[in-house]
Amino acid sequence: MTNSIEPPKLALRLFRWYCRPDRVEELEGDLTELYELRAAKTKNKWKVDLRFWWDVIRCFKSYSRKSRFFMNTSGALYKSYTKLAMRQMMKNKAPIIINIFGLGLALGFCITVYMIYAYNWEFDTHFKLENVYRIHGMKTDDGILKRYESTPLPLEQALETEVAAVENVISYCANRGTIKLGDQYFDEYIGFAGDGFLKQFKMPLKYGSNTDLKKNTIILTEELSMKLFDSESPIGEILSVYINNHKVDVSVAGVFQKIPLNNSFLFNGLLSLDTFLDAHSIDPNDWSENKSFAQFVKISSSESKQTVEQHLQKYIPRQNEGLEHWKVERFELIPFVDPIMSDDQLSGRHVNSWVRPQAKIIFTVMAVLILFIACFNMANTTMALIAKRVKEIGVRKTLGSFNHQIFTQFLFEMMITMALSFVVALAMSNIIAKEIWGLFDVKFFLQDIGTGSVSIFIAIFLLFCTLITGLFPALYAWKFEPVSILNHKQSLKGVGILHKILSVAQYSFSIAVLVSGLAFMKNVDYLRTMDYGYDFEDTLILNVNDNSEFVALKSGLDKMPFSEYSFGTINNIGGGPDRNIIEIDTLKVEVPSYYVGAQYLTNMKVDFVAGRDFISGSTNDSEGAIVVNSSFAREYLDSDNALNDIIKVAGKRMTIVGITDDVITEEVYEDYVPKPVLYNMVADSSLKSLVIKTVGDKKEIESKVSSVWASTIDRPFNFRWQEDLAFGNSMQDSNRLKILFLWLAILGCVLSLIGIMSLASLNVAKKIKEISIRKVLGASLSQIMIGINKPFIRILGTSLVTGVLLGYLVADSILATIYKYYLDLTPLTGIPVGLFIVLAALVMTTLVVIKPATASPTKGLRTE
Repeated sequence: MTNSIEPPKLALRLFRWYCRPDRVEELEGDLTELYELRAAKTKNKWKVDLRFWWDVIRCFKSYSRKSRFFMNTSGALYKSYTKLAMRQMMKNKAPIIINIFGLGLALGFCITVYMIYAYNWEFDTHFKLENVYRIHGMKTDDGILKRYESTPLPLEQALETEVAAVENVISYCANRGTIKLGDQYFDEYIGFAGDGFLKQFKMPLKYGSNTDLKKNTIILTEELSMKLFDSESPIGEILSVYINNHKVDVSVAGVFQKIPLNNSFLFNGLLSLDTFLDAHSIDPNDWSENKSFAQFVKISSSESKQTVEQHLQKYIPRQNEGLEHWKVERFELIPFVDPIMSDDQLSGRHVNSWVRPQAKIIFTVMAVLILFIACFNMANTTMALIAKRVKEIGVRKTLGSFNHQIFTQFLFEMMITMALSFVVALAMSNIIAKEIWGLFDVKFFLQDIGTGSVSIFIAIFLLFCTLITGLFPALYAWKFEPVSILNHKQSLKGVGILHKILSVAQYSFSIAVLVSGLAFMKNVDYLRTMDYGYDFEDTLILNVNDNSEFVALKSGLDKMPFSEYSFGTINNIGGGPDRNIIEIDTLKVEVPSYYVGAQYLTNMKVDFVAGRDFISGSTNDSEGAIVVNSSFAREYLDSDNALNDIIKVAGKRMTIVGITDDVITEEVYEDYVPKPVLYNMVADSSLKSLVIKTVGDKKEIESKVSSVWASTIDRPFNFRWQEDLAFGNSMQDSNRLKILFLWLAILGCVLSLIGIMSLASLNVAKKIKEISIRKVLGASLSQIMIGINKPFIRILGTSLVTGVLLGYLVADSILATIYKYYLDLTPLTGIPVGLFIVLAALVMTTLVVIKPATASPTKGLRTE
């Protein structure tokens, strides 16, 4: 053969690389012979060489390739794996279905927790804006430099007129307001936006046109439109909106389509900013105006950002001179499209997450624990089922199946089971999200997240869960030797060490979840009963506009049987205080300041360390006296001699007539440090809140007070309970966690009991012959039960100790991370819960064992 008809050398090298040594000579001869026959028929060497390459590729089969490089990946093999998996599922429907739904619930909770993080990652991404920036004011609070999306309104006009690179600036704010339709009032979140808002932040409309907002018009969200007008178009309908206790009639100009929750603009209705300015009598050019706004600036190019940011610093003196209580150190431009990953990045009006960062830690930890319980449960069940398939494994290995094929088969079967669990998880995720996020008054579902990110998460999580769940059962099947299996020498007695480890881990996690749940439920009761330094229970607060409303309500409500006594104030403990500049020698600092009525502190049962409360009707007290708390006295004065000291408050000399204990408001969290506070007395004619100490059922009281309000004041009923105002957020968070942990504890308990049934089934399957022989030899039922349950007692005993300790460590660590004040736990706290799991597990194993233990021994011996 000449060089002109030699096969391609590179193709031959590829063939010799993958071909088994014992088949090289035979197969290479066939390939070469076929090449020579084709070369003799045609002179087109390029075509002959190409066909030789194709033959080399086609020869890459199971009979030719080296098994150490590749395993059989033919479709037929995986088709066989799928059939085997389906058959096994049909033969074991009950345990498989139970585990699929149990794991599906756990995965559904994990997907729901993932939604919190996806919420932040995709925050505002649907706007797709370029060269739009948020203006943030950098301000030092408690020695820490923080950012606030809070800027003075005159900054808008100044930037647009003085900086050429600025195309426009849009101001925005949002507040709670009341919308009236007919005789019904609706408490809603209302946004106010400047000119150009709808053109820049494109939000599609279901009804109406996407033009600039006009004064005295409103655009509703689809949800609010359905609440007010059902499915009809509300265009042109007239609504009354109460802003700052002022009534404004507006017409409906449009209805937005569904707006993603994870955006900077949270509102149920959107009005023109001019409507807000008129209601509050705000001059847009007044730098001393106390109201602040979120502002968004669009510049000509990203290269101009630094220039605009430098120019912004020129307005700091005007800002700080106008608002002495809100001095900023610098302004920053933050790209609007940047992910919002920090809770201090947005102002309080634009919350970027509906749960606190600490709560995210809790959700993540609990999701991991629940997932591990479900995965270990699935692994235990699978290993129990493998015990019934040892002969199948032995026959397959005898017929030539390699260990890695057995390993791959069981891993593949687990992937199918896991995929079905993910189907259940996806179907359940919105139901779980509705129940969990409903606790936070939030409607955020799986479809609100980008399809791409969800798909990537599910694909990665599917692979991860398949590995952690299927690895142990696959290795368990891999180790069996065919000769031992077919000769009945394969040891299946008792529970293997691997199975014991998985079982201990599963029940330990279950007990840990229950202990953590118990700790959080007890902590809610602890928070409610601890001493906050004042009396907040059964205290109702009514907000009024002026003294005439105050007097009319007080005279009407004081006659009611539920009213013990009433008094007045402007600021309430736990509500938002004002802020005043104090001067002590050379010190000049801003301090929270409550304006209260005479005897307010005494009526609220605030303890005095020294001095007295304000005296009713005293002009000296209303004009020249203040009360401070202990933190104020410690930080700024000599606490032993602070009484009767004179300091300047807002430029006015004031005498300290009393020093109170520090009170705890909603700041029960770990970062809470008692802050200096001062109290100023206001004259009776200036009181804006009527506070009533009540006795009786709250719902009934609210109804009666509402009736008196309606007969006295022509505007929406405006009230709050002091306990909601004072520590509403922290108590609500705790109650939410209490409910959540209760459900998680139930889920963990159910999964554990399912797991113990699987483990008991495995153990009984291995000991059918032993049980039968014991019965033949005269063993009683109790003796058989004790003998079978011994390994479970050891496993559960170990789980009790490790689970209680793990639960204590998890609960104590989480509580210490979140709260400054929390229930003092000990490892003994979780023992009753752990014993409950142990006793429930023993009952379940007894139910599983009792059937073969009472069956005829001949049946068991025949089966073996």
